[in-house]
Amino acid sequence: MGTPDAAANYLASREFVTPRRLGEFFAPKSIAMVGASDNSGWGRFIVTSCQTTGFSGPLMAVHPRAKTAFGLPVVPSLRDLLEPADLAFILAPVQAVEGALTDMGAAGIKNAVVLASGYREVGDDGRTLENARRRWKHVSTGWPGARPPRPSRSSRSAPPASTSAPTGARC
Repeated sequence: MGTPDAAANYLASREFVTPRRLGEFFAPKSIAMVGASDNSGWGRFIVTSCQTTGFSGPLMAVHPRAKTAFGLPVVPSLRDLLEPADLAFILAPVQAVEGALTDMGAAGIKNAVVLASGYREVGDDGRTLENARRRWKHVSTGWPGARPPRPSRSSRSAPPASTSAPTGARC
């Protein structure tokens, strides 16, 4: 294991990566979309993917000002959800990501996919934000694209090949 820090990090990761946690992440029973609005390309992609794959769990929209998004009612914060979601997609501007993650913790939501641009690709300020992000526990950074939520275990269909993620966004 090397250093005591490496051993501690390994043990901490074993608590973080459990079959249950991975199941909540890769096959969520409920999803929240933070920053969802009718003009969000990522939001549209997530809603369409959920419909296409037969996702039957709650799909909840969160936005501080919007009243509806994609025909869904909207709550102003993750803290306002009646039940914590298994997975939250953070579709907010980079400046709002840290606050959304804080709200996630307060709401008892343990898994997130951050779909925000404005990190290292915009220069030194974004690089500073990205370096601060390194303290987050994560499965991966810089994913080349987002996978739509998997359908329930009773349905294994995939979205059609023509369904594509918005371009220009960094996962």
